[in-house]
Amino acid sequence: MPSLHPVVTPLSSNQELGQRSLPLSRWLSASDRFNINSQLEHLQAKYVGTGHADLNRFEWAVNIQRDSYASYVGHYPMLAYFAIAENESVGRERYNFMQVTVDCFIICSKFSMG
Repeated sequence: MPSLHPVVTPLSSNQELGQRSLPLSRWLSASDRFNINSQLEHLQAKYVGTGHADLNRFEWAVNIQRDSYASYVGHYPMLAYFAIAENESVGRERYNFMQVTVDCFIICSKFSMG
């Protein structure tokens, strides 16, 4: 009886999709790299959540967590879902989420101050 799972053999770098294996820097010209960087800077200036050049990994994660909890508080159906899942009242869940949001702000400010 044949196996139900096909045997997959890895392709060499020259066989992959019929293309030669080149580093990304060789595919992009200098103007392409400048264009990509300028687009990224534009997005970072326009949208707060995309960060900036000096943002480290911890601050980025705290921003994501803070924004998520703020969204949960602002969207009643999601807040009600969490309240049912944790067997708490909607008001208690809103209070807990607001506390987490404030705690995120305090932790991030202590971390960035030194």
